[in-house]
Amino acid sequence: MLSSRGIFYIFFTHSLFTDVDTRLRDKDPDYSWSPNLIATLFVLLTIINRVADRVMPEALISGWVILFSASLWFVLPALLVPAQKAINAACSDPNGASNRKLTAANYVWLLLGLLLWAVVLLGLAAIFMPAAFS
Repeated sequence: MLSSRGIFYIFFTHSLFTDVDTRLRDKDPDYSWSPNLIATLFVLLTIINRVADRVMPEALISGWVILFSASLWFVLPALLVPAQKAINAACSDPNGASNRKLTAANYVWLLLGLLLWAVVLLGLAAIFMPAAFS
């Protein structure tokens, strides 16, 4: 069952990172990270990305908007790396060993993700090189 935290994650990011920071301070008061800054950047960039993807009519979307939106696919997960490290430390598992192995479900999702990327790249190629698809 999906939780509301999973569906509306941008509304819960700050509270999640605050909870992680509280638990982490109990275990390691010297651990250094910026939960509020990371959460704020993540939420703002996610909102900007969603607006850029949905509000602009197709005729007005330039290559720059598409490139910016696509670049956020890499920036947003990179912002979550320090948060994941803090979560691991708060769970007394700094190397993430308890979640290191992939399961069959993980492989299914990886395959679906690769298929999605293939479709996205084909779509981008069709936009930027229409002659190759006619």
